[in-house]
Amino acid sequence: MPRNPKAPEKELTQQQKEAIWKALHEEEASIRRAVGNASVAWAGLESVLSHIFLTLAFEQKDVEIAGVIFYTPSNFESRISMVDNLMSYHFTVNAIPQTYMPQIYSIWPKLRGRIQTKQSRRNAIIHGNLMNQQRGASLRDRNIRLTPAFLDVLRQHKFRASKQLPGMSSNDIIQFTNGVVRLAGLLIDYNLILKAYQKGRKAARGPILQDQELFEAVNLLATKMTDQSQNNQDQGQTDRHSHD
Repeated sequence: MPRNPKAPEKELTQQQKEAIWKALHEEEASIRRAVGNASVAWAGLESVLSHIFLTLAFEQKDVEIAGVIFYTPSNFESRISMVDNLMSYHFTVNAIPQTYMPQIYSIWPKLRGRIQTKQSRRNAIIHGNLMNQQRGASLRDRNIRLTPAFLDVLRQHKFRASKQLPGMSSNDIIQFTNGVVRLAGLLIDYNLILKAYQKGRKAARGPILQDQELFEAVNLLATKMTDQSQNNQDQGQTDRHSHD
């Protein structure tokens, strides 16, 4: 016996159509707000990184000169490279044996990795385009997303190949922003540790804090990083929407 064809989808009422359009407009406004908040949060993270640069390059002196140098490169890659090189200098080239604490240095690659991962997502947000995504014939299948540009064929192809809904929703961007704020907090804690280490190193007598106190500060920061990483996994916060 032949199978009955699938019954056509019931036509939307005018009230349903208006509700869908309203939701789409609200999501578009939410994405615009979220992009602005993400940009501000990223600027805050860069500011914290500039203070780490100040700690490493000038030991809290010549604040304005440090700012001029840090913000002269127009791209973030150069700025983080300067911090990375200074970190290597202080903990390898110019390390004083009696004050060297590898536990402090070992945290930096993990923080740098998180920054660079967030940077990739940040670029996707800043350079994204608002686009209507239609996954079916019905108005119900329409979505507003922040996506790669229409003619950015290679990045668009990645989404099509994976059958994912392209781009990011406002909630995706909000989750990114929250992650940036938390990461900036970790960098603030790390800079406090670096300040204590630098003061002790300059005096060539061990950190200004007692060794045990500094160890505890380092361990606390490592614990925070582990907890944040686990929370991100639990919430499914990945960077799969990145444009890279």
